[in-house]
Amino acid sequence: MTTRGILFGTLMLGALAACGDSLHLDPGVPPASSGGNGGAAAASSSNSSDATSSSSSSTATASSSSSSGQGGGSAGCLSNADCPTPTAVCDVAYGKCVECLVQSDCALRPGTVCSKGACACPDPADTYCSAKPGDAGYCANLKTATDDCGACGQKCFGACSAGKCADPWRPTAETADTPAARHGHVAVWTGTKMLVWGGISANSAVNTGSVYDPAANTWTPMSVINAPSARQNAVAAWTGSRMLVWGGDNGAVLGDGASYDPATNTWTTMNAANAPAAVIPERISP
Repeated sequence: MTTRGILFGTLMLGALAACGDSLHLDPGVPPASSGGNGGAAAASSSNSSDATSSSSSSTATASSSSSSGQGGGSAGCLSNADCPTPTAVCDVAYGKCVECLVQSDCALRPGTVCSKGACACPDPADTYCSAKPGDAGYCANLKTATDDCGACGQKCFGACSAGKCADPWRPTAETADTPAARHGHVAVWTGTKMLVWGGISANSAVNTGSVYDPAANTWTPMSVINAPSARQNAVAAWTGSRMLVWGGDNGAVLGDGASYDPATNTWTTMNAANAPAAVIPERISP
């Protein structure tokens, strides 16, 4: 054989050996037997080891991320059990806690759609208003919605423009905590909140009341434990930290009272020793 022939044969054998390695499509699985291309088997064994090492490393990283992310609700999860609300769904592909992966995950937020892992309003200009007792959540445009002008649940008597009521007057919140209609009650201003208590409601004297927060437009029921007995026409004063309620009548003139602390929502009965005689305060007729 000539020198050219030997050289050609050597090049062909080298090319075949290279092709054998490049056509091995599953380097992670070792060959069934020790026979065959030794170079391919070695490459397969090496690649399998690398793949296993890489897989172990990924698992360790995910576990570490999960361990550090549990409770954070933003990342590091292996299953939904790792994710607290509201991001209670685990996107296992990324190891990240999200609100949703499919539309059904947004069932508790009516009117929203699942978008990029979050339950969002279909119109980007809208804001989701959270559900309240007896009322489902919903999406609203706080710039124009008459019932949600500038904030969820903030109603206007007239139109809403750029998040502000056109009429400077607006109705107070009407919820289950709003005090029932009444007259002959007391009301005091604390500097930040209004306290309403007692009076006649549905033709009967009551000893209930609520605290109104105009900044949040919310009512909070007062405790009735140790509150004065039901009455109308009582007098009240604000001390700077407590509301004092005294006297009034409920078919008979009353000579007792109590003080109310809005910070703790508690009543304290007043000492009756040396108290003034029971009187009904005079009221100027309209």
